[in-house]
Amino acid sequence: MGVTDVVLTPPISKSDAQRALVLARIIGAPDPLPDEELPADVQVLRAGLDVLATGGAEIQCHDGGAPFRFLLTQAAVTPGAHVKLFGTPRLAERPHSALFDALQPAAQRGAGTLLAEVRALEPLPESFTVSSDQSSQFASSLLLGAAAIAHRTQRPCTVRVEGARVSDGYLQMTVRWLRAAGFEVRGDSALVVKWVAPRPLPELPGDWSSLGYLLLAAWSCDGRVARLSDPTLHPDGAIVAALSSVGLTVHDDGRVIGALLGHLDVSARRFPDSIPTLAALACVLPEPSRFCDCAILRGKESDRVEGISALARAAGATVQVSGDTLTLTPPARVAALQLDSSPTCR
Repeated sequence: MGVTDVVLTPPISKSDAQRALVLARIIGAPDPLPDEELPADVQVLRAGLDVLATGGAEIQCHDGGAPFRFLLTQAAVTPGAHVKLFGTPRLAERPHSALFDALQPAAQRGAGTLLAEVRALEPLPESFTVSSDQSSQFASSLLLGAAAIAHRTQRPCTVRVEGARVSDGYLQMTVRWLRAAGFEVRGDSALVVKWVAPRPLPELPGDWSSLGYLLLAAWSCDGRVARLSDPTLHPDGAIVAALSSVGLTVHDDGRVIGALLGHLDVSARRFPDSIPTLAALACVLPEPSRFCDCAILRGKESDRVEGISALARAAGATVQVSGDTLTLTPPARVAALQLDSSPTCR
């Protein structure tokens, strides 16, 4: 096989898979996940939903932010549930307060590796109110909770979203999956969820946060990337436009053609999971690149502003962080990196 025959296949989109998995459990549809190795967060969420379905009392969320937040709400709206959710110290440090506030009095913060103790809301509420200025996952979690309530009670449930919407594309993804599963969703700041009728769930697309790395690898080896889906349907699909701005074109067959030019000037607010990928690309661009609105990156599984800065500097780049803006000046020649990805180095 020559290099031009290389086909790079990403995992399924964990963002789509988690929403589809929760909704399948709510409406009683078959498990939507393919028979292949699944992203860790998807495995964690599936195991947690299995615990809820069997009335178990403890759920291990490990380091998964989305699984923890989705399970927190699903536990609160599962009749009779009394569940303890556990996770890593880093997961406990990440922002969750807005979701806890929205789920009172059901959800109580724990201490140490016990992240939360949840008792089912009785009666099930007709509405939730949440701030989305730190993460769109809070509103997405509550929308999935509203779907569970609407399905069980046969009455609408409303989620009121307050404040600036960080990563709003992920919230819109949640709305699309609700509609795909057979729910009616109306409104903007007050999203009303109503159960209509079940629908077959669509096939899961490739993971755009992984696709970004593979697109760059395909460009460098004249290969192609499989499982491409419409980039406009996933926030991280915005990486296609970012690549275009520096001379690279992504074709429908998964090939990436072009020569690098100019620099990147992007906001992390739109597609935070793609910023590490673009920072790596910035190290080989001819001009300094700018990444703004980076505060959201500090609340991820690790402080990604610090991680990006450390790796870029190790590659020989110059990095300046001023407030929420990271400016990366590429080196004349990228230095060789030696990385150890073993669990003891996390």
